[in-house]
Amino acid sequence: MIVDTSLFEVIDRDSFEEHVFEMYMDNVAPESLSLGYIARKDELRLNIGDEEYLIKQSISALNSNNKDGTTGFVTWSASKVVVEWLFQRGNRVFSAIKGSTVLELGSGVSGLVACTIGRQCRQYVCTDQQGVMKLLKSNIITNGDGFYSSTIETDYHPRSEKAPRLDAVVYDWEQQDTRAIQEVMDKHPDFIITCDTIYNPYLIPYLVRSIETLAGPETGVLVGLQLRETGLLSEFLDAGLDRFRIYYVPKVQDGYAVYYMEKI
Repeated sequence: MIVDTSLFEVIDRDSFEEHVFEMYMDNVAPESLSLGYIARKDELRLNIGDEEYLIKQSISALNSNNKDGTTGFVTWSASKVVVEWLFQRGNRVFSAIKGSTVLELGSGVSGLVACTIGRQCRQYVCTDQQGVMKLLKSNIITNGDGFYSSTIETDYHPRSEKAPRLDAVVYDWEQQDTRAIQEVMDKHPDFIITCDTIYNPYLIPYLVRSIETLAGPETGVLVGLQLRETGLLSEFLDAGLDRFRIYYVPKVQDGYAVYYMEKI
Protein backbone atom coordinates (compact mmCIF):
# COMPACT_ATOMS: atom_id res chain seq x y z
CA MET A 1 0.00 0.00 0.00
CA ILE A 2 1.59 3.25 -1.13
CA VAL A 3 1.79 6.09 1.41
CA ASP A 4 3.10 9.55 0.56
CA THR A 5 6.31 9.74 2.60
CA SER A 6 7.45 13.16 1.39
CA LEU A 7 6.99 14.76 4.82
CA PHE A 8 8.75 11.94 6.66
CA GLU A 9 12.46 11.83 7.52
CA VAL A 10 14.49 9.16 5.74
CA ILE A 11 16.57 7.00 8.11
CA ASP A 12 19.57 5.23 6.58
CA ARG A 13 22.85 3.58 7.60
CA ASP A 14 24.71 6.87 7.59
CA SER A 15 22.15 8.76 9.68
CA PHE A 16 20.47 6.37 12.11
CA GLU A 17 22.92 6.78 15.01
CA GLU A 18 22.69 10.56 14.79
CA HIS A 19 18.91 10.23 14.58
CA VAL A 20 18.81 8.18 17.80
CA PHE A 21 21.00 10.75 19.57
CA GLU A 22 18.74 13.60 18.48
CA MET A 23 15.60 11.71 19.50
CA TYR A 24 16.81 11.42 23.07
CA MET A 25 18.10 14.98 23.17
CA ASP A 26 15.01 16.65 21.70
CA ASN A 27 12.19 14.20 22.38
CA VAL A 28 12.79 13.11 25.97
CA ALA A 29 9.93 11.30 27.64
CA PRO A 30 8.33 13.18 30.57
CA GLU A 31 9.03 11.64 33.97
CA SER A 32 5.31 10.97 34.37
CA LEU A 33 5.40 8.32 31.63
CA SER A 34 6.96 5.82 34.06
CA LEU A 35 7.11 2.34 32.51
CA GLY A 36 4.45 3.20 29.97
CA TYR A 37 1.36 1.25 30.96
CA ILE A 38 -1.70 3.41 31.45
CA ALA A 39 -2.92 2.10 34.83
CA ARG A 40 -2.44 -0.87 37.16
CA LYS A 41 -6.06 -1.92 37.49
CA ASP A 42 -8.19 -4.73 36.14
CA GLU A 43 -10.68 -2.41 34.47
CA LEU A 44 -9.74 0.66 32.48
CA ARG A 45 -11.85 3.34 30.81
CA LEU A 46 -10.26 5.29 27.96
CA ASN A 47 -11.69 8.22 26.03
CA ILE A 48 -10.57 8.57 22.42
CA GLY A 49 -12.33 11.25 20.47
CA ASP A 50 -16.01 11.16 21.38
CA GLU A 51 -16.02 7.49 22.38
CA GLU A 52 -15.27 5.69 25.62
CA TYR A 53 -13.70 2.24 25.68
CA LEU A 54 -13.96 -0.23 28.56
CA ILE A 55 -10.89 -2.45 28.73
CA LYS A 56 -10.31 -5.41 31.00
CA GLN A 57 -6.73 -6.11 32.03
CA SER A 58 -5.08 -8.69 34.29
CA ILE A 59 -2.77 -7.26 36.92
CA SER A 60 -2.31 -10.70 38.49
CA ALA A 61 -1.04 -12.03 35.14
CA LEU A 62 1.21 -8.98 34.74
CA ASN A 63 2.83 -9.80 38.09
CA SER A 64 3.15 -13.53 37.35
CA ASN A 65 6.12 -15.53 36.11
CA ASN A 66 4.49 -16.59 32.86
CA LYS A 67 7.21 -18.10 30.66
CA ASP A 68 5.66 -16.50 27.55
CA GLY A 69 5.89 -13.01 29.02
CA THR A 70 3.45 -10.77 30.87
CA THR A 71 3.66 -7.35 29.20
CA GLY A 72 0.60 -7.99 27.03
CA PHE A 73 -1.77 -8.18 29.99
CA VAL A 74 -2.03 -4.38 30.39
CA THR A 75 -2.65 -1.48 28.02
CA TRP A 76 0.45 0.47 27.06
CA SER A 77 0.25 4.18 26.34
CA ALA A 78 2.01 3.94 22.97
CA SER A 79 -1.10 2.28 21.47
CA LYS A 80 -3.28 5.20 22.58
CA VAL A 81 -0.73 7.71 21.25
CA VAL A 82 -0.64 6.00 17.83
CA VAL A 83 -4.44 5.81 17.61
CA GLU A 84 -4.90 9.47 18.52
CA TRP A 85 -2.21 10.47 16.01
CA LEU A 86 -3.86 8.45 13.24
CA PHE A 87 -7.21 10.07 14.01
CA GLN A 88 -5.82 13.58 13.56
CA ARG A 89 -7.49 15.46 10.74
CA GLY A 90 -5.71 14.95 7.41
CA ASN A 91 -3.47 12.10 8.58
CA ARG A 92 -2.16 10.61 5.32
CA VAL A 93 -1.39 7.21 6.82
CA PHE A 94 -4.92 6.82 8.22
CA SER A 95 -6.36 7.83 4.85
CA ALA A 96 -4.49 4.89 3.31
CA ILE A 97 -5.40 2.48 6.11
CA LYS A 98 -9.16 3.09 5.85
CA GLY A 99 -10.80 0.27 3.93
CA SER A 100 -7.60 -1.79 3.83
CA THR A 101 -6.45 -5.08 5.37
CA VAL A 102 -4.29 -4.77 8.49
CA LEU A 103 -2.29 -7.24 10.57
CA GLU A 104 -1.26 -6.22 14.10
CA LEU A 105 1.68 -7.82 15.90
CA GLY A 106 1.64 -7.86 19.70
CA SER A 107 -1.92 -6.64 20.18
CA GLY A 108 -2.03 -7.33 23.92
CA VAL A 109 -5.27 -7.81 25.82
CA SER A 110 -6.73 -4.36 25.11
CA GLY A 111 -7.51 -4.69 21.40
CA LEU A 112 -7.46 -0.88 21.44
CA VAL A 113 -6.11 -0.41 17.91
CA ALA A 114 -8.51 -3.02 16.55
CA CYS A 115 -11.55 -1.43 18.20
CA THR A 116 -10.65 2.05 16.95
CA ILE A 117 -8.64 1.91 13.74
CA GLY A 118 -9.76 -1.65 12.91
CA ARG A 119 -13.40 -0.58 12.68
CA GLN A 120 -12.39 1.61 9.73
CA CYS A 121 -10.72 -1.27 7.85
CA ARG A 122 -11.97 -4.00 5.58
CA GLN A 123 -10.20 -6.61 7.70
CA TYR A 124 -8.14 -6.28 10.87
CA VAL A 125 -6.29 -9.24 12.39
CA CYS A 126 -4.85 -9.10 15.91
CA THR A 127 -2.05 -11.46 16.92
CA ASP A 128 -0.35 -12.28 20.20
CA GLN A 129 0.51 -15.15 22.55
CA GLN A 130 -2.14 -17.72 23.46
CA GLY A 131 -2.38 -16.44 27.05
CA VAL A 132 -3.84 -13.05 26.12
CA MET A 133 -6.43 -14.33 23.62
CA LYS A 134 -9.37 -14.70 26.03
CA LEU A 135 -9.19 -11.12 27.32
CA LEU A 136 -8.30 -9.74 23.89
CA LYS A 137 -11.38 -11.29 22.29
CA SER A 138 -13.56 -10.17 25.21
CA ASN A 139 -12.40 -6.56 24.84
CA ILE A 140 -13.02 -6.62 21.09
CA ILE A 141 -16.57 -7.88 21.70
CA THR A 142 -17.16 -5.17 24.31
CA ASN A 143 -15.80 -2.28 22.27
CA GLY A 144 -15.87 -3.31 18.61
CA ASP A 145 -19.55 -3.80 17.78
CA GLY A 146 -20.71 -4.23 14.22
CA PHE A 147 -18.10 -6.62 12.85
CA TYR A 148 -17.77 -10.03 11.25
CA SER A 149 -15.33 -12.63 12.57
CA SER A 150 -14.32 -16.24 12.07
CA THR A 151 -12.30 -16.41 15.31
CA ILE A 152 -14.33 -14.33 17.80
CA GLU A 153 -17.72 -15.63 18.91
CA THR A 154 -20.31 -12.87 18.94
CA ASP A 155 -24.09 -12.80 18.67
CA TYR A 156 -23.99 -9.63 16.61
CA HIS A 157 -24.65 -10.05 12.89
CA PRO A 158 -24.04 -6.90 10.83
CA ARG A 159 -26.62 -6.12 8.21
CA SER A 160 -24.14 -4.41 5.93
CA GLU A 161 -21.70 -6.42 3.85
CA LYS A 162 -19.30 -3.50 4.26
CA ALA A 163 -18.94 -4.14 8.00
CA PRO A 164 -15.32 -4.78 9.04
CA ARG A 165 -13.96 -8.21 9.76
CA LEU A 166 -12.05 -8.42 13.05
CA ASP A 167 -10.09 -11.54 13.96
CA ALA A 168 -7.66 -12.56 16.70
CA VAL A 169 -5.20 -15.43 16.26
CA VAL A 170 -2.10 -16.75 17.99
CA TYR A 171 1.27 -15.84 16.52
CA ASP A 172 4.63 -16.29 18.26
CA TRP A 173 7.50 -14.21 16.86
CA GLU A 174 10.08 -16.81 17.89
CA GLN A 175 8.25 -19.77 16.33
CA GLN A 176 7.07 -17.79 13.27
CA ASP A 177 4.36 -20.31 12.45
CA THR A 178 2.08 -18.29 10.15
CA ARG A 179 -0.59 -20.92 9.54
CA ALA A 180 -3.20 -19.33 11.84
CA ILE A 181 -2.73 -15.99 10.08
CA GLN A 182 -2.95 -17.59 6.64
CA GLU A 183 -6.28 -19.17 7.62
CA VAL A 184 -7.87 -15.74 8.09
CA MET A 185 -5.87 -13.71 5.55
CA ASP A 186 -5.55 -15.12 2.05
CA LYS A 187 -2.85 -12.65 0.97
CA HIS A 188 -0.27 -10.25 2.39
CA PRO A 189 -1.86 -7.43 4.43
CA ASP A 190 -1.94 -3.91 3.10
CA PHE A 191 -0.50 -2.75 6.43
CA ILE A 192 1.24 -4.20 9.47
CA ILE A 193 0.93 -2.29 12.74
CA THR A 194 2.88 -2.91 15.94
CA CYS A 195 2.81 -0.69 19.03
CA ASP A 196 5.24 -0.73 21.96
CA THR A 197 6.70 -4.11 21.07
CA ILE A 198 10.33 -2.90 21.16
CA TYR A 199 11.17 -3.37 24.83
CA ASN A 200 13.39 -6.48 24.97
CA PRO A 201 16.63 -6.63 22.94
CA TYR A 202 16.38 -10.41 22.69
CA LEU A 203 13.05 -10.16 20.82
CA ILE A 204 14.01 -7.42 18.34
CA PRO A 205 15.51 -9.75 15.67
CA TYR A 206 12.46 -12.02 15.90
CA LEU A 207 10.07 -9.09 15.53
CA VAL A 208 11.93 -7.71 12.50
CA ARG A 209 12.05 -11.15 10.85
CA SER A 210 8.34 -11.65 11.52
CA ILE A 211 7.51 -8.33 9.87
CA GLU A 212 9.69 -9.28 6.89
CA THR A 213 8.01 -12.68 6.59
CA LEU A 214 4.45 -11.34 6.84
CA ALA A 215 4.86 -8.23 4.70
CA GLY A 216 4.39 -8.30 0.97
CA PRO A 217 6.21 -6.06 -1.53
CA GLU A 218 3.52 -3.38 -1.17
CA THR A 219 2.79 -3.73 2.55
CA GLY A 220 3.24 -0.58 4.63
CA VAL A 221 4.54 -1.11 8.16
CA LEU A 222 3.74 1.23 11.05
CA VAL A 223 5.81 0.94 14.23
CA GLY A 224 4.92 2.97 17.33
CA LEU A 225 7.08 2.92 20.44
CA GLN A 226 7.84 4.68 23.67
CA LEU A 227 11.36 6.05 23.98
CA ARG A 228 13.07 4.05 26.70
CA GLU A 229 16.72 2.95 26.56
CA THR A 230 18.62 4.35 23.58
CA GLY A 231 20.03 0.91 22.84
CA LEU A 232 16.60 -0.52 22.07
CA LEU A 233 15.89 2.02 19.35
CA SER A 234 19.41 1.64 17.93
CA GLU A 235 19.10 -2.15 17.75
CA PHE A 236 15.70 -1.97 16.10
CA LEU A 237 16.82 0.49 13.42
CA ASP A 238 20.07 -1.41 12.88
CA ALA A 239 18.17 -4.67 12.32
CA GLY A 240 15.42 -3.09 10.26
CA LEU A 241 17.65 -1.20 7.82
CA ASP A 242 18.89 -4.47 6.33
CA ARG A 243 15.37 -5.30 5.18
CA PHE A 244 13.32 -2.10 4.98
CA ARG A 245 13.28 1.50 3.89
CA ILE A 246 12.62 3.31 7.16
CA TYR A 247 11.07 6.74 7.66
CA TYR A 248 10.64 8.68 10.89
CA VAL A 249 7.25 10.36 11.29
CA PRO A 250 7.86 13.72 13.03
CA LYS A 251 5.75 15.57 15.59
CA VAL A 252 3.66 12.71 16.95
CA GLN A 253 4.14 13.21 20.71
CA ASP A 254 7.07 13.85 23.03
CA GLY A 255 8.41 10.65 24.53
CA TYR A 256 7.23 8.49 21.64
CA ALA A 257 8.31 7.69 18.10
CA VAL A 258 6.49 6.43 15.02
CA TYR A 259 8.27 4.87 12.05
CA TYR A 260 6.91 3.92 8.66
CA MET A 261 8.65 1.10 6.79
CA GLU A 262 8.51 -0.45 3.33
CA LYS A 263 10.18 -3.66 2.23
CA ILE A 264 13.35 -3.21 0.19
